Amino acid sequence: MRCRAAPAHIDNRSGTGHAAGFLSPGGLWQQWADAQPWPAEPADRRVDELCALVDRYAPIPR
Repeated sequence: MRCRAAPAHIDNRSGTGHAAGFLSPGGLWQQWADAQPWPAEPADRRVDELCALVDRYAPIPR
């Protein structure tokens, strides 16, 4: 599934499961991602890099 790293990352870091319903096959996230004109791999890599940056400078409190 394209570009799903951000919601899954946020759930993992915050210990929640809010993204699961959006990330299921055919769910809203997949529908949105499939409609985008960019290729999946570079977008996924950029999201992973942004998530790492946020983890470093603005960690989610637990």
